[in-house]
Amino acid sequence: MEGAARVFAGEFCRATYRTPVHGKPGVSLLITCGGARCNRVFLTGTLTEVSDVRGMLRCRLADPTGAFDLEMVQDGKSTLPDTVRKIEIPSFLAVVGRVQVRNGSAGLSPFIRPESVWIVDRTVRDTWVLQTAGITLRRIRALISVLNGQDDDADLKAVIDYYHTSEAGLLELVAMVESALSGVRSAPAGDTEPVQDVRAIIIQIIRDMQGSRGVAVDDVVAQAGLYGIDNGRAQETVRELIREDECYQPQKGTVRLL
Repeated sequence: MEGAARVFAGEFCRATYRTPVHGKPGVSLLITCGGARCNRVFLTGTLTEVSDVRGMLRCRLADPTGAFDLEMVQDGKSTLPDTVRKIEIPSFLAVVGRVQVRNGSAGLSPFIRPESVWIVDRTVRDTWVLQTAGITLRRIRALISVLNGQDDDADLKAVIDYYHTSEAGLLELVAMVESALSGVRSAPAGDTEPVQDVRAIIIQIIRDMQGSRGVAVDDVVAQAGLYGIDNGRAQETVRELIREDECYQPQKGTVRLL
């Protein structure tokens, strides 16, 4: 199953490094200065702009560090543009989508082609910020290890060479993460995290999202992340449901309840 990267807009929008995916002709990854490898992404933010431009629906989705550009083709083959057009501005959204890169006069400009969009609340947005902050800091630590000669990871060396990465530049990314975290609301004193029935949550997600051809497992996993369920646990729960004949796979990478 292809995972969806989590990355802040402030890092994603500066990315210009592309590398081909082994064994997949014509497919490339966009790699950020912080080492995020982006083909598919999972993000949340505030919908701030929606506009029609030459057959495209263009949107801006802001997180605490910047804004993602979203583009949807309005060709009648998908109801997603009409769905997004009806969403009130501002609203918190979660988005799973494919990374695209436009090569214009100002250079490379990354944007997202949404596949799935959900309306969420502030708590879900804050959970995404916390999880993305942790992922980003782990990537930064890995890059610092390579810079200091403590690791010789070839992929990370390529990132460092392309972006001319310095420790000072990575510390700027750390400051970006700290700024994002400063906007996360703290839980009231005495609050405790409820015990979750992960199996029931995954079943409900599949029920809510599936169509006649099921739903992409990656989308189920991404939606589970909004409930604080990590990718590995969500994927294993889906596999258990398949083994126990609670659901089946209409085609590779999708799942549907029986």
